[in-house]
Amino acid sequence: MSDDKVFADGIIFKQRGDNTPDFVIANFTLVVPLLAKWIKDNPDVQKGDYINLVAKIAKSGKPYVEVDMWEPKKRDEIDQSPPTDDDENLPF
Repeated sequence: MSDDKVFADGIIFKQRGDNTPDFVIANFTLVVPLLAKWIKDNPDVQKGDYINLVAKIAKSGKPYVEVDMWEPKKRDEIDQSPPTDDDENLPF
């Protein structure tokens, strides 16, 4: 998996306005033709029937939506070595 950010075409995220009620977190706009084309052109972003998104705030303060490309490690990538009885390295 790459650390490159993936942005979906056709998704617009807007922070809530000053006069917006507290229960409103954000506003999203989906531009269906753009989003549908982007999904068709980028099948690798789908996990089954889902595309996970994360709403973030850029350092500039501007909100944006990024595709969450995180995937859990496969079992064979996880350290399967048994724990050691090295009492000298315990933090207590």
